[in-house]
Amino acid sequence: MKVSIIIPAWHEEKEIATTLDSLKQSNYSLNECEVIVVASYDDKTYSISKNKDIPEFGRYIVLKQNPGGKNTALQQGIKKAKGEIIVLLDADTLVDEYWLAKLIKPIESGKADCTNGNEFPLNKSLFNNYFMIEKYYGKQFLNQKSTHGPGGIAFKRKLAKKIGIAKMFDSSIRAGVDHNLGERILEAKKTILFVKEAKTKTFYNKTIKGFVKDGLRWKKAYFSLISKWKLFQILIFNLIIISSLLIFLLTFLFSYDLIFSLPFTIYLSYLLFQCITSAIISSNISFIFYLPIYLFIGIIDRIIAIYVLTKKLFGFEILQNINFKGER
Repeated sequence: MKVSIIIPAWHEEKEIATTLDSLKQSNYSLNECEVIVVASYDDKTYSISKNKDIPEFGRYIVLKQNPGGKNTALQQGIKKAKGEIIVLLDADTLVDEYWLAKLIKPIESGKADCTNGNEFPLNKSLFNNYFMIEKYYGKQFLNQKSTHGPGGIAFKRKLAKKIGIAKMFDSSIRAGVDHNLGERILEAKKTILFVKEAKTKTFYNKTIKGFVKDGLRWKKAYFSLISKWKLFQILIFNLIIISSLLIFLLTFLFSYDLIFSLPFTIYLSYLLFQCITSAIISSNISFIFYLPIYLFIGIIDRIIAIYVLTKKLFGFEILQNINFKGER
């Protein structure tokens, strides 16, 4: 068996069948692949997965997911896997025809130890397009090394053996699973490659309410994995942006001294630069035309960051009522 595709599926009864159907369309030798679904069984996710007929694959297994979160589910799947290359796929993600072949090609050729695919919103909106600006700018312009689950993640099986499954997929980490995986791979001095041709479509909330909910969840996950000094730096950066906006508005209303507007003008230029580079890379010129809207969304994102950081740094319980259903 050459490739093992592992799908952790917690309460994904509405999406799992569509995800599996999209895999069947892959332009790859599917008889050399196995699919392992690690499914919740307190809803219909397990039964739907179990009854799914996908004879195109060399091997198809459905496991009952043990309690403990996404990392525990991934450990279950990897221990059952027989493939030389492990591929992780979110249960609410539709893959492109060439996704699998493109994702594993750099690993097969020895150019990378781990690869990360290129995700796009299933239903586009201005709010989830904001994430696309950050993705294009970070991944393709700055060549940012990280892993993000919705695009799919692939790595050599022997990498898991070298680093240790328990370390790569630490069961004590319930959010920020994909980011932690990337950190452990980079810590082992291994290469991560972003493969823009390996395309997926995945669920992103497209309303302002959904944007705030996802922002709270993702920032809580990310901030839980970095040092307090780094948290403090991020907090100061975001406070400077918000305070500079307030100063800009006050000077606009009551004064014409442009020197007070300089910090916010710098941030606005930074966002414009992000939009321009993202538009060039993605051939989506609308990123530039919607700059005022993306500025508004960006400010909301900064406020969310300040809220989560303040709670985190001063030792309060963070977002205890937020439901991390699915732990995407």
